[in-house]
Amino acid sequence: MYKNRAFTLIEALVVIGILTLMFALSIPAYRSYSRRNQLRQAAESVRSALVEAQNMALAPKESGRQYGAKRNSSTSYIVYKKPETEGLTTLRSYSLPDSVEWGTTDWDVYFTPPNAKASCMNNLSINLKLKNTPQTITVTLNCTTGQITIK
Repeated sequence: MYKNRAFTLIEALVVIGILTLMFALSIPAYRSYSRRNQLRQAAESVRSALVEAQNMALAPKESGRQYGAKRNSSTSYIVYKKPETEGLTTLRSYSLPDSVEWGTTDWDVYFTPPNAKASCMNNLSINLKLKNTPQTITVTLNCTTGQITIK
């Protein structure tokens, strides 16, 4: 005697309903994760720009130049070199993602060769925040040691 072994239509609909519910509940969590990840990537990019300027000041180059990074506009920042007598020359330009904005007013820091001494007196804190949320992240330059961290 042969007995059918299969799922009934009701069982299949219940499983599909449960999977749909689980998927619908996971969408907001994924969006939140994605936005936090964009904030973290923006902070890593700002830190990278500061490290790039610092490294250029450490490398043996022409004397009398300073290398720095600064906020250029409401959505961008640059790495630059500045000779003693001329204006600055933009070496690289970066933009913030659409979901991230500055939480800090204007900032500009340069490093002077040969030891890459930072121009700031106190620690420099650059705040980035997600638009329409209280989530922030801070890139900090310790002006004494030259260490650049993200918190």
